[in-house]
Amino acid sequence: MTLLKNQKNVEIITGTSHPALVQAISNFLHLPVRPAVLKPFKDGEVHVQIQSNVRRKHVIIIQSLCRPDVNRYVIELELMIQAAKLASANEITTIIPYFGYGRQDRKDQPRVPISGAWTAQKLAFAGADRLCTIDIHNEAMEGVVLNVPWDNLFASYTFVPIIRKLKLPNLMIASPDAGGVKRAIKYSELLGLGENVAVASKYRNPNVKDESKIIGLDADIKGKDIVIVDDLINTGKTLTEPAKIMKKMGARSIRAFVTHGLLVGNAKELLNKSTLDEIYITDTVPPPEWIKECPKIKVISVAPLLAGAIERIETGESISDRFILQLQLGKNTK
Repeated sequence: MTLLKNQKNVEIITGTSHPALVQAISNFLHLPVRPAVLKPFKDGEVHVQIQSNVRRKHVIIIQSLCRPDVNRYVIELELMIQAAKLASANEITTIIPYFGYGRQDRKDQPRVPISGAWTAQKLAFAGADRLCTIDIHNEAMEGVVLNVPWDNLFASYTFVPIIRKLKLPNLMIASPDAGGVKRAIKYSELLGLGENVAVASKYRNPNVKDESKIIGLDADIKGKDIVIVDDLINTGKTLTEPAKIMKKMGARSIRAFVTHGLLVGNAKELLNKSTLDEIYITDTVPPPEWIKECPKIKVISVAPLLAGAIERIETGESISDRFILQLQLGKNTK
């Protein structure tokens, strides 16, 4: 990664959600990180203060909205944006590696809010000039803040080269549910496999959170080296159930490439006992300590991806021609 042409005009500010990732990004850019001072008052309120002078500068605020305290991290991010705005920052780019509340993207039950859209709108109202995420759960979310550019990057930039290096002889891409078909087809195209993907049929009970049941698979996968692609692992059930069915149907090997490793609940037990041979996740969310006890899980950093995106945002170069996954890019990414 080359140095930014105008380093003195750029300030990287971070909250408390994922300092390790922010430091890795800054190392690529050769820029210091300026952690905002976040001191809680005795009554639980958060006090934010940016320590450096950001007047007329391009402020890049990096904060994942994730466990263990997503609500606190949302408030921290809003207040950091507002602090930079009031300090006369020239431009505020808000990078959110994992966008918490992104799954709450529709009114699927009576008397519920569309929490993802509301969270994004609050960030825009606080003063964000640009939003940047990785594999947001629903790409339509980008349309809820019409006056703020939103760059949604794809972990395919990180994962596709790794899948290629595995040199799996009978590779087939799979989606754990119908909602991920578009993503699976994009991966398959990028890998030169066409649009033939396996899709697990899933029933989700809208009245029970984080609970679903796999009821079938729509492809012949006997002898295939299956790669399941998805945007997040929550408890792991969405991955382990289709993997179990795929093994029974004669899959030669089964791997998963998943962007956001939330890994909550009984994920450790489910993944350790699963029929998955390997599970690749990124560090958009800090990996839990117990991950060291699960040799199947491999963590790949998105720091190069985000550093590259920041570099292009600052220089005005196109992000989409390199970092945003598109079907027509398949021939250019080998």
